[in-house]
Amino acid sequence: MNSEQRRGPHPIWETIDQEMTNIPAGDKAELQGSPESRAEELFALWQDYRRALREVQAFACTEEIKAQHDPRYKVQEFSNPAILKKIESLKNAISERWHDTKTQELFKQSMQRSINEEARTRPGIRKVEEIRNSYEEHTAEREQLYREVFTHRGKDHDELTQIGIAELSAEISTEEVKFEGMERQSPELAARLSFERIKDYRQQLTKDGFIWTPSREAYFKKIIDHLVVVNQNRPLLLAGETGTGKTRLARAVSKRLTGKNPYEVGEEAKTDIRPLLGSRALDAEGSYVTYGQLGQAVTGKESSRDKEHHSGGIFYMDEMNGYPADALRSLVKQISGRRPGEEITFAAWAGQKEKMSPDFGFLGSANLPSSKHPDRADLPVEVARELAALEIDYPPQTADNPELYEMMLAALMDHNNRIRLPNEEIAPEYTEIANTVTNEKHKELNTEVGSGGALWRFANLVADVQRSYKGEENALTPTERDASYLRAAVLDPGLVLSWLAAYRKSALRQNIDLQSFLGEKLQTWAGQKIYPEEDRNLVKKFVAKFNLEIPDRPIRNKHTILSPQEIGALSPRVPREAQAFTEAPQPTEAIVYVNGMEVLYNPNPNSPASGTSMTKKSDNRKQPWIFKGFGLGNEQGKAVLESDQGEIILVSPAEFRREWETASMTFSERFEGKEVKLDVLETRSASEKFYKEHHLVEFAANLPRDIKFSPANETKIREALKMGFDRAMILPAVDIQGKNLDLLIDNLANAEYSGGGVRPEDQYTKAYMDSSAKNSQIRNRPAKGYLLLYQSSEVPQETKVKTPNYLETLFKQKKWNGLTLPEYLLLQRKELEQRQNHNFDAYSDNAAKSQWTWLLDNRVSSGSSSRVVIASWSPGRHRVRVHWDDAGRSDARLGARPAVVVEMI
Repeated sequence: MNSEQRRGPHPIWETIDQEMTNIPAGDKAELQGSPESRAEELFALWQDYRRALREVQAFACTEEIKAQHDPRYKVQEFSNPAILKKIESLKNAISERWHDTKTQELFKQSMQRSINEEARTRPGIRKVEEIRNSYEEHTAEREQLYREVFTHRGKDHDELTQIGIAELSAEISTEEVKFEGMERQSPELAARLSFERIKDYRQQLTKDGFIWTPSREAYFKKIIDHLVVVNQNRPLLLAGETGTGKTRLARAVSKRLTGKNPYEVGEEAKTDIRPLLGSRALDAEGSYVTYGQLGQAVTGKESSRDKEHHSGGIFYMDEMNGYPADALRSLVKQISGRRPGEEITFAAWAGQKEKMSPDFGFLGSANLPSSKHPDRADLPVEVARELAALEIDYPPQTADNPELYEMMLAALMDHNNRIRLPNEEIAPEYTEIANTVTNEKHKELNTEVGSGGALWRFANLVADVQRSYKGEENALTPTERDASYLRAAVLDPGLVLSWLAAYRKSALRQNIDLQSFLGEKLQTWAGQKIYPEEDRNLVKKFVAKFNLEIPDRPIRNKHTILSPQEIGALSPRVPREAQAFTEAPQPTEAIVYVNGMEVLYNPNPNSPASGTSMTKKSDNRKQPWIFKGFGLGNEQGKAVLESDQGEIILVSPAEFRREWETASMTFSERFEGKEVKLDVLETRSASEKFYKEHHLVEFAANLPRDIKFSPANETKIREALKMGFDRAMILPAVDIQGKNLDLLIDNLANAEYSGGGVRPEDQYTKAYMDSSAKNSQIRNRPAKGYLLLYQSSEVPQETKVKTPNYLETLFKQKKWNGLTLPEYLLLQRKELEQRQNHNFDAYSDNAAKSQWTWLLDNRVSSGSSSRVVIASWSPGRHRVRVHWDDAGRSDARLGARPAVVVEMI
């Protein structure tokens, strides 16, 4: 037990041991499940036992108080037989598990781990609790002021109230910034705070069936601003797609603002909207008006006979575009703009006058027509003019903002704040990235489709189905022409949370793995005949893409006990802590020779890093020097710099700080009288963006983080710019390219292009890919990532009517490379999207126009002969065409597009 651990057992152990000592374990059959699952059961049973005891203790306390107030009162014993029987059953179940050695051992280990985690984060948690308590207090005060303003909207807000709201808003904003700062302090503290957030979500979900996530909080603030600040009683339309949670949001807002549910419209109003305001009634006492849902919200009365006004409330009308246009137009125009306290009457009231309740508000919702759903009814223009609008979207689900996934974790959390599932079934997947400069390794989220546990994949699948329903790009877009055309099938977050709650309550107890359960649910949901066949087929493809089909055999992962810290760390918004390599440390001293004298230096400085290219500010030629480190001993602190010719110089600390700077990653030269410029960092950013847009996950993940070139390669870049190589791309290592070749073909050469400017006849059909060409060997490429420079101009005429054998000699003389197949696929697509035409590589019978090209650095071996891959865009077939031909062949239409490959350090 280390210094962070408490001495002696945790009190919970002592208490269990004391209470279970005299209870025999019994002679029942062997306990079921793994020791880990039994340890979780022990924890849950103990919590249930303590709750039952508290009920008994509360009864005894009440009896004691009664006896103190009345000496004649005879104290009663607790006599609820169901509770007493439950207590005995719980004690026996706890005893059975407590007396199992392995279960008890794992229980103690789990508790101790949680204790240690809590102890390490306690100082930070205390600070956070101070901020949270202040935040919650200020938020409650501000909402109380909002409620007061809302219920007194007929009067001007007094100065003190307005000052109070402004000051509280400033305090809340400051506390939110402090929260973010605390979360960035350490990954361990961030994990603990993440756990607290998920726990809070669970409590909200259990209590109200609604979670106030950050995106919903943002909507609440905007709705409050409309209802309270704008104060015109203009109905507010919550617009958004099916399943975004508009109705749940409206109900939650009403409950939070007025303390009660909204007045809602029944389906019967869609045929006759008039009873919403009220209708005449007649009895023995005479005629009167009974107010409908809208009338009650407006007046705070149930009928005209009520003498007193009660509080009105929020009126909510779902699917506003589904009501008769004329009646809706009349209703909205009569309500909009009325002021609280104003005397009002409506035709349905037959002359009865009432005052508008100050706490009345009108929220509506609609799924409006769009380019994706043009068949929906629109709102009448006169109605739309009277409405303010707020667009509601689905909860976000990204690596930076995994709100939907966190909601799902909350649905799986039980009332003891535990998630009783193996880590492998629920967690995202991370890739370990090594940084040899800092001698550290860290983990990055694997964003590849289908990675991670079943829950993470499920969250991403739900988000992608929602994107498809909205008509946005998704995981199927690169390969499926109709991937963004789900017409009716969409997964409502409320529905999927109910599935997960059902799993926690039932299926988990039956030892059903999560993927089998979700696969079954998705299969049943997607198979409903209410959805068109196209939707059902497309959803099946989503399920397959995210690997959420029902497995052939149940998945059996070893049960793990997740501590609060580990539950919190499931969210990818929690940073992953970098770890130092365990290998032997790098040397702290190295030797160079200056004028024959030995100089010691530190080869591992922090800033700048060893290998950084430096230039002297006053050097107009900008000769690059490589920084090697700082001198030691007699040359302490001096910068050690080496030129590309191997010359070593020492620079004093003052001069180094004042006169030297990191060499720019921007290169500029002139070609045919025009500037040719290359910004390497911008090129890296653009390359990464291109890879992500085309779902080339491994390409994006394996781009070098710190780009450096040797002085010789910097010279090579400049020479290439002088020859008109005006385009560039950064590629990962060749082995990454090779294993992703099928993905390149599917996502680039086969994928539909949705950008503008391309005629229908120029759209992609399935590429022709000769199998030998596809499996050909790449030549002349470094083992790691590299910069590729190429020309945006046409294939050079000097390369046409030439054989590859001749071109190879020519390219060596000019220090050029040919293209490879992966490079061609990348550049072909990149240039199409930039040009919005296929001029970069289009084949033509006109030799002067043809861009048919040899891929000189892809060779097909066949015995003693060599064959070279060739590629082009075929206008007649509307497709990429890749095959091969003999290295001795030439054609007037066929040339070779050159490239310059620059290796990075």
